[in-house]
Amino acid sequence: MFEHMYINMYTTHMEKKMLNNGRHLNATDVRKHLFDIINKVNDESLPYTITINGRPEAVIMSKDDYDAWTATIETLCDRDLIQKILEGDADIKRGRFSDWEKVKKNLQISTNVSNNTRKQSNKRTQKTR
Repeated sequence: MFEHMYINMYTTHMEKKMLNNGRHLNATDVRKHLFDIINKVNDESLPYTITINGRPEAVIMSKDDYDAWTATIETLCDRDLIQKILEGDADIKRGRFSDWEKVKKNLQISTNVSNNTRKQSNKRTQKTR
C-alpha cells in the first residue's frame, strides 16, 4: 500500500515535469540535431519527448537521470526497504533519532576516521564519473 503511494507521488511529479516542459521534437528534427539535444539534456537535466506524426513515441534523457529513475524504481519496488523508510520517517516525527556527533561518540568513532572514509568515498565517486 505505502509503496504505491510513493510510486504514485513520484510518477505524478515526473509526468508533470516531462509533460509541462514544452520540449517536444519530431523525429526528423532529432535526427538533425541529436548532438545538440544530448548536450542540452545533460546540461539542463530535462528530457525531450520525441514525436512521430505528432504523437509522443519516445523520450531522450540524460544517463544520470535515467540511472536515478532506475534506482528510484528499484527502491520503490523493495517492500522491505520502503517499510524501513516509513518506519524511519515515523521515528523522526516522534523525535526518536540521534545526531551524528552522539552516534560517533557512542560507537567510539573518531573524527579522523570519519573524514578519511569520506575522502576515500569521494575519490571512488570521482573515478567512476
